[in-house]
Amino acid sequence: MGIRLFVENHVDGGADAVGKALADPGLREFFSQMFVAAGWYDILPIVEISQVIGSVMGLDRLEYVRRSAMWHAELDMKGVYKSFGKLPSPEAVCLRFASMHAQFYDFGKVEILEVGKNEVKSQLSGMPGVLAPWWQTAAEWYIYVILKAAGAKNGRLTFLPSRPGGSHAGVELITVPSVTLWD
Repeated sequence: MGIRLFVENHVDGGADAVGKALADPGLREFFSQMFVAAGWYDILPIVEISQVIGSVMGLDRLEYVRRSAMWHAELDMKGVYKSFGKLPSPEAVCLRFASMHAQFYDFGKVEILEVGKNEVKSQLSGMPGVLAPWWQTAAEWYIYVILKAAGAKNGRLTFLPSRPGGSHAGVELITVPSVTLWD
């Protein structure tokens, strides 16, 4: 739903333009379906759909993902997070990020490994490798906006080299360690 909302607000011609640009009929059908907040959807098509959205916008795929993630975070600041008033500390935001992952995605598990002064080390195990560049870019820029709103100066999420994590249903999985830092 959020991707379609971004497309309607930032792409000339909106979802229709993206739908027409999707060459694969299966992706076109997937993108044209009605999405509801309570539903669960396959996330793997987002890799190719993001490429097409970026292309329609005249952007590299990951630049589109960066802009979209920041826009979503700003939107969430006016909606989901508004009821919280001022966001808690950057550390609390990082600790909540693990449970947020489970609310949005049915793959992988985020674990907090270590909490230190102005840093939180974590890892996501069970990440589909093909999805990693999209997810890492989206997470990095989404959390950047949320950390800033929580009072972090120079907040950043940095991903460390991933490790193989087996496979599931023929999809290669990886473990993605990260560290979130702020001043």
